Amino acid sequence: MKYQRPDYMQPGIPTQTVPLAFSSDEMVVPKFEYPISVKENFDRAADREDPVWVPNTALECVNLMLPDLTGASEQNWGSDERYDWTDDFGCQWTYVPSAGGSMLKPGTQLLDDITEWDTKIKFPLPDEAVVKACCEKFMETRYDPDKIISVNVGQGCTERLVAILGGYTEGMLSFVTEPEACRDFCLAFADYLTAAIDMICKYLPIGCMTYHDDWGTERDTFFSPAQMEEIVFDASAKVFGRIKRNGRMIFHSCGKIERFMPYICELGPDFLQIQERANDFAMLKREYGDRVGFNNFVGQQPGWSTDDYLSEVHRNVDLLGAGGGLTVYQLTNDPQTSWAGASEIFYYSREFYGK
Repeated sequence: MKYQRPDYMQPGIPTQTVPLAFSSDEMVVPKFEYPISVKENFDRAADREDPVWVPNTALECVNLMLPDLTGASEQNWGSDERYDWTDDFGCQWTYVPSAGGSMLKPGTQLLDDITEWDTKIKFPLPDEAVVKACCEKFMETRYDPDKIISVNVGQGCTERLVAILGGYTEGMLSFVTEPEACRDFCLAFADYLTAAIDMICKYLPIGCMTYHDDWGTERDTFFSPAQMEEIVFDASAKVFGRIKRNGRMIFHSCGKIERFMPYICELGPDFLQIQERANDFAMLKREYGDRVGFNNFVGQQPGWSTDDYLSEVHRNVDLLGAGGGLTVYQLTNDPQTSWAGASEIFYYSREFYGK
């Protein structure tokens, strides 16, 4: 052990308070002395060019949801209670605390025929004056020049198509029966989303954006490679390209999506945020790690001790850190584990890269 880890709340150790993910609570962790800037190290990790430590995006980014900057309706990620809410498209959702997110409310269906999307669906482009005011407020109250502004742009093309049609059964049937209309909708949604991204980037120095589009269950993908090429790829390329023009990109996708890795590499995100229990990470790192990195949630599981969490930190760095291409998002809820976990991510990865 080259670097001494500070004891919990050790006197004389500078601290910082950061929000806990998906919660209204906060965690207190050491404020580290970084040998290079957070941004330079993040870029090195993204480019797989000698990062000094594994970036911890829970600490090193100011994390925002797109509605924070557009004034749009959004779920309350910190709620402990179920509740219903309606998004700006008109889709109704139920927030489910145990799932850590919202599920489409049963019976919600804006369309029963995807060929009618162009006459019945309105794309709620944000009001630029509202965006400007939200961005100015952020710069006045939350901006930290030593951290990266990271914006989660949320729902992607196929997810939105599924939502307006009322669920995955209806969405995937439409992929089969009306592929041209599905493609046209996805392209139109991509135009809407890139316009919103452009608007925000006029007023904020965005460093990274996360784009969500779930492409599978834990058994396999929702759709075939042929449907990827015919329906999804071009719309995705529009969004990926616009995000990458403005900064770094994380692509979040649930499910076993290994068969789509060649397409993902062609689309070119900097990092993947995918499910380890559904995908072979060792294989993905070996086969594709020279083209794409990983943004992995390192979560504290029920019943875990602090030592269990530190072992999970080591496993992630050992498995995915070689050559760079790894960032992690710390998910902890115990104060002492939060402190020790943040320290271990920083110091263990420094020792790892120092070798």
